[in-house]
Amino acid sequence: MSLYFDLVINCDLKADTPDDAIDAIACLISYEISEKDLSPEPQLLIDGNNIWNMIDDYELLAPEPKLNIISNFQPREFSIGDDPHPKFTQYRLQYCAANIKDDIFHPNYLLFIHWLVTVSNDRYLGYYKETNELSRMSIFHHLIVKDGKLQA
Repeated sequence: MSLYFDLVINCDLKADTPDDAIDAIACLISYEISEKDLSPEPQLLIDGNNIWNMIDDYELLAPEPKLNIISNFQPREFSIGDDPHPKFTQYRLQYCAANIKDDIFHPNYLLFIHWLVTVSNDRYLGYYKETNELSRMSIFHHLIVKDGKLQA
């Protein structure tokens, strides 16, 4: 039985997201930034374990329009009151991909999602659709965040 996945993520990161986490996402979404450029090594922690070295593909989130992969990671600056100078920066991650194979989705994307909920500012992170290639049956999984954890 072959499974494939469609994934949509649209979230704002918490304002206090560590710089090394921002750099890690920038690396995952870019062909120009290499994991070797990151110093110190990003600490993407889940229950005290750093998942950074568990990810197989350091261009995991890079856009590839020919393969229907679209991604965007940008800072947004906010001012408080009438002060024209930015008081804080918040990052938004947007990602959409189709036909991700099971052997890539589970060890990479699902691991990344479980970490992403720890720094997400949103209650609703997105969704993924799991499709059985043989039966063409699909199941939607909404990615709901509560207290920094993914809800079942």
